Formats: sequence, C-alpha cells, structure tokens
Amino acid sequence: MKNKIAKIGPSKNALLTELNLSQEKLKLAKQLLAEYDLNPANTYIDIIRKGNVNPTDEQIQIQTEANRQELLKNFKELLTADQFAFLEYYITTEPYRRTTNKLADDMEKATADILTPGNREAFIGLMTDGTEALRINTRGFSTVNNLEINKYMRQYFLENSGTILTPSQLNWLIKYYDKEISAYGD
Repeated sequence: MKNKIAKIGPSKNALLTELNLSQEKLKLAKQLLAEYDLNPANTYIDIIRKGNVNPTDEQIQIQTEANRQELLKNFKELLTADQFAFLEYYITTEPYRRTTNKLADDMEKATADILTPGNREAFIGLMTDGTEALRINTRGFSTVNNLEINKYMRQYFLENSGTILTPSQLNWLIKYYDKEISAYGD
C-alpha cells in the first residue's frame, strides 16, 4: 500500500460504520479507501516518476482503471459478499452523496423531520436513480438545461418518493424544486 496514513472524510467514516468491521479489517479498509480516493492523482504521479513526463489522457485513464480494479480486488478479499456489494453501491452513489446529503440536511432543518439512516440511503438512491434516468432519457446532459433538470427531478420525486419522505419533507422538496425552476425562468 502506497500511503502510510489513511485519511478519509466523514462520508467514508459513515461507510465504514455501516460495514461494521473488526479493528484489524477497519484499519485495512481505511487504507484501501484512502488509496481508492487518491488513485487518479497517484496514477498520474507514478506515470511521471516512471519517466513519461507528458502522459496522454488515455494512458492515465487506462492505468487508473487498472489500479482501481486492483483496489476493488483487494476490497473483495477483505470484505464479505454483502459488505462488498454495499461498498460497490456506495461507490456508485458517491457522486450524488454530497449534494443529496446537503439537500437532506436542509430538508430536515426546515421540516424538523429527521430521515432515518435507511431513509437517507434510500433518498440518495432515489437521487442517483433519478439523475441516471434523466441522463439516459436525454442521451446525456449536454442537451438539457438547468430548468429542464429541475422540472424532471421535481416530477421524479413526486412519483417515486413513496415511503421515503414524510408529507412535510416531500412538500419542502417540491417547494425547493419550484424555487429552482423559477430561478431558471419558468
């Protein structure tokens, strides 16, 4: 392992808590997570150290993916099948976590209704699924403006929030999207 000290952010600490690992496995998982997060930067530095001072984007992407696969293999050896499946889910939803957690925090403050940890995960999953569905339906985001994105997400939450959100949370979220929509001119 390249890094001597594993430094991870609060969201990764939540992941490690959910995995419920022994102290020995926890230490290894922190190290792997730190390496996973630093993989793109470490890959670039390693390529330069090996003498390629001007690597192409393709070279960096290929090596970064190879390193990522090796790290995932190490995770798979460390974790149970269920833990590894949760890790993969977590990594897949990570791009949406920061935004969704901020939105959930604001919603909880405004409504005084707290999301259970399970409902927060479901909310993150819903945001991930909605965003991915929008991307697929529009063949990417390049043709979609912010107004259309907010309209789509507002409707998506209306149709799919089910038992995840309380009525006051859903009402707050719809008002949030209405405000965003009006900010973009509709």
